[in-house]
Amino acid sequence: MAESCYDRYLTLQPEGTWGYYNRGLLSLSKRNWAAAEHDFSKVLEHHSDLGWAYSHRAAARNGMGKHNLKAIEDLSHAIQHAPQVPEFYLLRAQIHTMVGNRELAELDRRHFLLHEPSDFIGWLYRGIAQYDRDPKDAIMDFEKALAVNPDSPLTLFKKACLLADAFGRSGDALYVLDKLIEQNPDFSDARFKRGVLLANKKGNRAAAVADAERLIQLDPTPARYYQAASIYALVSPNDRMDATRAVHRLRFALRHGYGVTPYQTDPNLRPLSNLKEFRRLA
Repeated sequence: MAESCYDRYLTLQPEGTWGYYNRGLLSLSKRNWAAAEHDFSKVLEHHSDLGWAYSHRAAARNGMGKHNLKAIEDLSHAIQHAPQVPEFYLLRAQIHTMVGNRELAELDRRHFLLHEPSDFIGWLYRGIAQYDRDPKDAIMDFEKALAVNPDSPLTLFKKACLLADAFGRSGDALYVLDKLIEQNPDFSDARFKRGVLLANKKGNRAAAVADAERLIQLDPTPARYYQAASIYALVSPNDRMDATRAVHRLRFALRHGYGVTPYQTDPNLRPLSNLKEFRRLA
């Protein structure tokens, strides 16, 4: 709905820079990377000094997985035009890490952590920066972000993942995810995380597979089929039909090029390892 409104506006106002900006943000939220890259490029044609536009285009290019060096270049431009925004250093550090520039990534990460956050987004990004190395500090950063914006979907999601993965507090994580999904029922990553946690708890099969099916309904892509397969695999020891459902969904993902490398060692899929149907996928 919102996207069609921006389309109509830009048809009438083809030079409407902020229409492109807002449509680009919407495309980013939907992971429509190519459309987002196009719209932020249009913004930068008219506002070549807008740091956040460079940052958003970098996110789109990084999401496409083919333009990481261009994404780094965009973030360097963002820092040049808005050096007071420490989040740009963290984003560049993440992409440096992806392409193997570990020393440059560490320099950017240290620069980011030197700055005490002054707002919600700063605390959120600081928590993300410390997520893997310092989970106790990260959880405190997320709490400070939530004190400012208690309903932030991304902060709630990151907090839930940290509670489950770093501290083993799956019950607390599920409580956070329930709140998040109640307010944002289309947050697919949260549904996958909740589905996995529920599948690992006895007596929660119905709720777990409901999340698996909803994932596919919301976003019928190979990645979501792979995630749904993971949830079905985790509940399959108690139901042979769930194993069959898992293999069917996994086969769809693999046929479309998703998960080809990691699926044989994915711990969520381990319950399928003795099935002939699973072994035949190779």
